Amino acid sequence: MPHRSRPLSLALAAVVLLAAATAPHLAHSQNQQATVTVVAPKSVGASAKSVEIQINVENASNLAGFQFVLNVNSQVLQPVSVDKTGFLTQSGREILCQNPTIESGAVRFTCVTLRDTPPGVDGSGTLAVVTLKPSGKGTSPLALSHVKLVHPDGSELPSRTVDGSLSMGSHGWFTWWRAALIAGAGVLFLILLTAFIWRRRARRARPQGEGGLVDTVM
Repeated sequence: MPHRSRPLSLALAAVVLLAAATAPHLAHSQNQQATVTVVAPKSVGASAKSVEIQINVENASNLAGFQFVLNVNSQVLQPVSVDKTGFLTQSGREILCQNPTIESGAVRFTCVTLRDTPPGVDGSGTLAVVTLKPSGKGTSPLALSHVKLVHPDGSELPSRTVDGSLSMGSHGWFTWWRAALIAGAGVLFLILLTAFIWRRRARRARPQGEGGLVDTVM
């Protein structure tokens, strides 16, 4: 019996050693913190019919699902729609998204992937694209709340958020470079006008010849 149990004991010891070696890596993978960021232009002209912003994730590890709520100032922007991307499917998983819940000043979106295998996706990418429509002029926050990232087994991936903001129609078409162009054209016009006036004055002040005086008197 002691001789027969020795191989079993050695195999059990090998399993324990293997588990001890891989446990720190798995724990690090499960506890790694990701970042969910709003990516949007700083400003949009008043003539814009819609604005698209991205909800991105960075430093994801074994990611299999997400949810978020995007809050905006309804007097400046209003949510219209949300589109999923193929980021969660990059590891071979099948994605399923709920219809977004859209209100005047907020939108909620949730997507999950099915089954326990293959593992979730790692890295950085775009989770969703939110389309907003202008409803007025001013600056609106683009604030994330109720953000949750999950692994295939349903456990949560710790995360932090980075919000954004968007100025809508504050300058319209009259951007700074157009203002500079118009100002430059105005200065050039004044220079040309001044040169023309001085030239006319110089011609009038030029003395006339004798022949010219005789012809004038006659």
